[in-house]
Amino acid sequence: IPYVDGWVLPAAPVESFRAGTHNHVPVIIGTNADEVSLMVPDGSVTPAEVTTFFERFPEPLRSQLPVLYPPGTTPEEARTAYIQALGDGQFTCQARLISRALVEGQTEPVRRYFFTHTVPGPLGVSLGAFHGIENFYLFRTAESTLMAMLLGPDDRTVMDALGGWWTRLASTGDPNCGSGPTWPAYDAATDPYLEIAVTPVVGAGLHTEACDLWEPITEIPTE
Repeated sequence: IPYVDGWVLPAAPVESFRAGTHNHVPVIIGTNADEVSLMVPDGSVTPAEVTTFFERFPEPLRSQLPVLYPPGTTPEEARTAYIQALGDGQFTCQARLISRALVEGQTEPVRRYFFTHTVPGPLGVSLGAFHGIENFYLFRTAESTLMAMLLGPDDRTVMDALGGWWTRLASTGDPNCGSGPTWPAYDAATDPYLEIAVTPVVGAGLHTEACDLWEPITEIPTE
């Protein structure tokens, strides 16, 4: 959580965004489908542990979290629930909060993404679209790491698409190029986003029910 010291950081970033006192620029903001999977190894949590974790939250989260993220009956199901819950609470729903704040405080467009592409094989099955994976594609560093041996044509398609969107944003303020789906500017009422995959798709209302529940929560228990 940023420390508001009254000097370097005179106000909480979200409040600065809403007030329009930040530097106004076109923005791309987004998250990945399995943000915390790297921190939750296979077999590391049980349904009972996930249930206990949910019980630490105040109402209405205590009652609603098991409904939104059923702990299941196996470690695999529990891990999925835990990853999805933490991913929404710490990343995806925070991105919605920040996107809404930005469009409230500036006229420059904001665009939101949700990265769902995974590397082929067992690594992709286990980790999904983990935290930071999009950077391997955006900066093409996947080609110079151990991931290189896993990459196929679909991965290079995603690399090319990401590079094009970010480069056009930097040069013109608009990532669109006239081909493929049109990435819409963010609107708080409809919550539009671009799902980044081999075939990108424009969507609206990303995890709305979950984010309506998480939004009042500013900090997640860590112990």
